[in-house]
Amino acid sequence: MAFLGHSARLLLHCTAASADAERWTALGFDILESSEHEALLTDGQINVVLRTGDQQPPQLEYLGASLQSIKDKILAGGNVLEKIGTEELVFAGPGMLRYSIKPATAANVVHCTGDSNPVLGYVDALVVPVVDADQAAVWAQACGYFIAEASGRDIHCVDVTDGIWMLSFREQPAGAPFLHYTADIDQEWIDDISGIFPDAKVMRSGDGTVDLFICSMPGGLPIMITNDEIE
Repeated sequence: MAFLGHSARLLLHCTAASADAERWTALGFDILESSEHEALLTDGQINVVLRTGDQQPPQLEYLGASLQSIKDKILAGGNVLEKIGTEELVFAGPGMLRYSIKPATAANVVHCTGDSNPVLGYVDALVVPVVDADQAAVWAQACGYFIAEASGRDIHCVDVTDGIWMLSFREQPAGAPFLHYTADIDQEWIDDISGIFPDAKVMRSGDGTVDLFICSMPGGLPIMITNDEIE
């Protein structure tokens, strides 16, 4: 288990949290809590927080028992903390993913059920584009993650997990992190999603099979869905 916290959610800054949450519910997420400026959603596998505010890179927001202990371990791992306070620690990881640590309470810790997303299927990973996947994996291990899989097919990537989140460090041009799901994609599925997301991108193989479906979500986070038959 990572020493960063007991639970974690993906934090996205958007223009209007309450309104933008509707795009997430259309993709199988449920709203657990909502206010004018913030919404907490889950699809059973991951938790996502939409927060109204100036656009910032996505970050994993961990909830931990002792910020002092976590701070000591983060600094011991060679990281530089951008923010140090009694209510939050902030630091940057490989690629464009940032991390924040906040105190865990009985009220804010939300554990996932593990159920699959009714629309998107199963979450594969939060993909983080990096220059060097192996170097990123070394950094992750210093933060309590362990290597789940390494692959050299087409694009070199290393998947790491802390039992809460799966991160896939992928060697590709610099860009924002994105979620990767695998689903049972057929034409009816495509028609339904395209009706909600007319700007979605669809990539097909030579025989017409859908290889990739990409939805752009509020907060600057793309969701990439591949057919589970390809995996």
